[in-house]
Amino acid sequence: MYRGTTPTLVFTVNTELDLNEIEEVWITFDVTPKITYTKKDVVIDDTDKSITLQLSQEETLKFNKHDVKVQLRFLLSDGKAYASPIKNITVDDILQNGVISADE
Repeated sequence: MYRGTTPTLVFTVNTELDLNEIEEVWITFDVTPKITYTKKDVVIDDTDKSITLQLSQEETLKFNKHDVKVQLRFLLSDGKAYASPIKNITVDDILQNGVISADE
């Protein structure tokens, strides 16, 4: 992933659980300060067993150039909570900082 871009991150959940039963989701990036996205920010697909997060240029510009840790947690309607292993995402730098726009 590059800073200042608009990546789509797809988290595949290897489970037999019904993802339609998810009450809340947290996707947390270990940057300073930590950034956490919730259910309102993602698309949940039980058929593909995936949770998708679209990031904006502004959001990825908050990441520093290095590996960023990320973790998915979710809560089901029965009250059971689950967490993924912590993963590293490589964040590459860009030469021109800022949001690119056709208006400039």
